[in-house]
Amino acid sequence: MPGTRYDTVRRLEALIEIFQGTSDRRLQHAMRLAKEKVVQFESVLGLSVDLGLVSVNEGAGAFNLRALPTNWREDLPTLALKSRGGLKLALLSLLKRFSFNGTQFTYALRSDDGKIDSSARNFALEIGLLDYESATGQYSIPPAHLEGFLGFLLTHTAPSALEESKADNLRLGRAAELAVVDFEVEALSKFGELNLAVVHEALTNASAGYDIRSWEPPAQKLPVAFKKKFIEVKAVSVKDSRFHWTKNEMEWAERLGSQYYLYLVPVTGKDKFDMQAIEVIQDPYQHFFHRPNSWQREVELYSFVKQVAKGD
Repeated sequence: MPGTRYDTVRRLEALIEIFQGTSDRRLQHAMRLAKEKVVQFESVLGLSVDLGLVSVNEGAGAFNLRALPTNWREDLPTLALKSRGGLKLALLSLLKRFSFNGTQFTYALRSDDGKIDSSARNFALEIGLLDYESATGQYSIPPAHLEGFLGFLLTHTAPSALEESKADNLRLGRAAELAVVDFEVEALSKFGELNLAVVHEALTNASAGYDIRSWEPPAQKLPVAFKKKFIEVKAVSVKDSRFHWTKNEMEWAERLGSQYYLYLVPVTGKDKFDMQAIEVIQDPYQHFFHRPNSWQREVELYSFVKQVAKGD
């Protein structure tokens, strides 16, 4: 709620300060420097990318800090309204609920607020993109940001119910990916001296065919070479673990074989997961298509391409 002390900007400042203070552009190096200073490093990094403060080259495991003015903190409301990725979707879900009451655009809490990303709402309050009046329980758009607010809504036409559902699924999927990144980092923490990077590939490359690159600890004692593993994350219902698998993901699963892993993460609440009940399927292409299993496969979509006869 609005009375809470927010610290997202402070964490952003700490991240930028670390990036500015090192000439080493490796993400893994920055993560080590930020260990004690930036809580939820991956989430803060994702926010900095959405805001355009930082760019990430996942293939090289490196970051690039954009040229920032000294007053970049004051520009955060403008940057938020020009953001991309998960932040843009979350702000759209929130800001499209505001309506004009004759003098200003306002919004009061409703029963379906579960669809609003509270972290995005809190961040908007923290940076001054929103005001909150405790006496009325209403949020409002400050006059200084009214033009940017209207431009944001005009640029991003309010989505249909189907598009809104897709946005919710994207947000839930990103949250599950971040949970698995933390899960993998924790699992590899006992090998910290080896600098084993866990890379959130989906953060900058949505068509990679997998979400995370990590490492499979050897079954034998060291020294044994670690094997890379490529993880596709699916947030699933605790009831039936239903998930969708794209053609691109399946092709990568077939190509990578035993190095490809499917992590089925049970959803227990809004952006909450049962990390103790993750189902890990190694080499899922073989598992689902060439081995006996208890899974039922359904075809939900066909794609048709019209072939043009030669000479036409």
